[in-house]
Amino acid sequence: MRYPLSRNGLESKLPTRSRLRVRGEHSRSASWRSGVLSLGILLLGLSAADSRATEYGRAVTVSATIAQGASRPAYTVGQNFVLVVVNSAAWGASSCRQDAVAIKKEDSHLLAQLLTALQTGKPITLYVDDTLRPIDAVICQVTVIQVAEP
Repeated sequence: MRYPLSRNGLESKLPTRSRLRVRGEHSRSASWRSGVLSLGILLLGLSAADSRATEYGRAVTVSATIAQGASRPAYTVGQNFVLVVVNSAAWGASSCRQDAVAIKKEDSHLLAQLLTALQTGKPITLYVDDTLRPIDAVICQVTVIQVAEP
């Protein structure tokens, strides 16, 4: 293959290595900006969802706990939750069921705190998240347990 000669010597009609690098960097830069923009939009959506979550807390008297297994075909919606039956009272401005809350099995630290409080007779304050309703869309999920000295 022959290349045409110019005044400055032999030149190729093909793009030079430096031209390829610039083109490659440009396309990487554009895709990087596109990725960052997509990530920003995703994070903005997540933070907006979190800002709607509202926690309500109150002192409770526990009258019963119902632990449900990992496999409960008759009532699958309650699987892996501990239902805690408490004295009936409003959870602030929420529409959560007033006499029961749910604790996820994975939240073992919350379950341990609850059992310790029940065994020692210490006052319990539960906090529920109004947006987390794992059982029947009315029973709210416990997110914090506070145990105080009597």
